[in-house]
Amino acid sequence: MSPSQPPSDESLTSLPAELSPLVLLRTLSHELRVPLSVILGWTKRLLEETTDAQQQREGVRHIQSVAERMLQLLDDYSDLARFNDDEATMTAATDLVVALRRICHGLELVAQPRAQSLRLEAEQQIPSVTVSAALRQSLWLIARYMLRAAPEGATVTISCNALADTLHLSFGSDLGISESADPGGLNLARLFIKRDGGALAIERLSAGLSVSVQIPTAQPPPLDAPAFTASSDLLNAIPSTASETKKVLVIDDDENILKLLGTVVSAAGYRPYLATSGARGIEAARAMSPDVVLLDIGMPGMDGFATFNALRVEPSLANIKIVALTAYTSASERERIARYGFDGFIPKPFRREQLVQALSEFLV
Repeated sequence: MSPSQPPSDESLTSLPAELSPLVLLRTLSHELRVPLSVILGWTKRLLEETTDAQQQREGVRHIQSVAERMLQLLDDYSDLARFNDDEATMTAATDLVVALRRICHGLELVAQPRAQSLRLEAEQQIPSVTVSAALRQSLWLIARYMLRAAPEGATVTISCNALADTLHLSFGSDLGISESADPGGLNLARLFIKRDGGALAIERLSAGLSVSVQIPTAQPPPLDAPAFTASSDLLNAIPSTASETKKVLVIDDDENILKLLGTVVSAAGYRPYLATSGARGIEAARAMSPDVVLLDIGMPGMDGFATFNALRVEPSLANIKIVALTAYTSASERERIARYGFDGFIPKPFRREQLVQALSEFLV
């Protein structure tokens, strides 16, 4: 899930070297806009008194889910702020082993209530590498996530494998970790690791999930948009009461937002199709030729701008209407979206009337 990631080019180059209070506040503001969209959207729909009992229960479940997510986000950012206070006495660049020791020590109080432990494996084999303040904070966010996602009594381990020009850090749990755990600060960690030329990956294993980080020890690679591969799990259509209705493709990595948008689009009389990533959205568009695409900007991997470019180069899709739907609402982001050639812009949290009005204008 999770949680969303800013566009990968201009935003990366403008980031400061560390997570200052202003950066934390700005990032938290963005992270909260997505669950707030779900809460406001479902609340308004429930107040209309046009939903049946099943839809009401579904709406309440979504509201509860995102409220818990918001609380977890606030806890994570509060913990990270305290970690930053402790880091203030350290130099801007620190040896990797020293940083990992401090992270393990600092998270002991988080692990103890659930009888967990955080252990650094074979630290004598970890080469001496200098890491930035932002990378230290990113590693802390990952370790914090692992403890939250692992069951009670689990031992979370950090291991390192040195390659020719890359260090590969692996975070695992002897009891596995839950796939349903909210990714929380992983999006922020991914952003800063990528800014430093590294990469964060989440792998699905038989015992659950594993998180790994690649840290370059040589020149960082260019930040090219990743390629995408075919997938059989492309999209889901929500039944619409109208026949031969206009088709609206919604592309967003947040499933709560996706489901809400699907109900709003369907209630407006259009046929919604849902895709959880840019790659799946492109394949969905090829398969069903939508009339309008609602496209999230801050998605991991292939973000909204890369997805927009890929859609526009397809001859059969070159003229479809593409509307940006994003929590990045600053004037500079709006200008950038306009420069890219999007046909419209809808901020998160969105108002249902605004969304329906935009669709009616594009689907005349």
